Amino acid sequence: MAWFFSPRKNGRGWAELVSGGARLCEAQQVETEETSNYTNAFLLTICCASQRRAPFSATTPAAIRTGGDGSPAPIPDQIHNVSITSGDNAGEFDVHWDRNSNANAYEVQTSVDPITGTSFASATTVTKSKALLTGLTSGAKIWVRVRAIGTAGNGGWSDPAGKFVP
Repeated sequence: MAWFFSPRKNGRGWAELVSGGARLCEAQQVETEETSNYTNAFLLTICCASQRRAPFSATTPAAIRTGGDGSPAPIPDQIHNVSITSGDNAGEFDVHWDRNSNANAYEVQTSVDPITGTSFASATTVTKSKALLTGLTSGAKIWVRVRAIGTAGNGGWSDPAGKFVP
């Protein structure tokens, strides 16, 4: 299953969701608000396998990111340079990392020491390249990793960064 993007069809932006050669869904641009190649409004029309349109359509906000040529946005790269500093209060970390231009949000996970294959758990999801983690156990060593969440999928996890909680 994949989205196929066309910069123009009938004078408007166009996208189709295709699986096994069958069109499952199509989206036609009805209004454009361009910001860094984001198109923020599409008229979605659901199609059945026989290509007949369903008897309804609805305008819905979307965040479909495309390249300047209408191609799908790439999956975000792995996050780099995760740094941890002590927060303003006991049991807090300020976490920062390099911004990723293909990210809509970032997922932050934490793990107690030692790291195991199942020790990381979601701590927060944020839209900026920083997070405040609270409620951590003072004196414990905590590891943090981050990944970018994009329109085309999620990027790989950053290398973990560790620090003792103040």
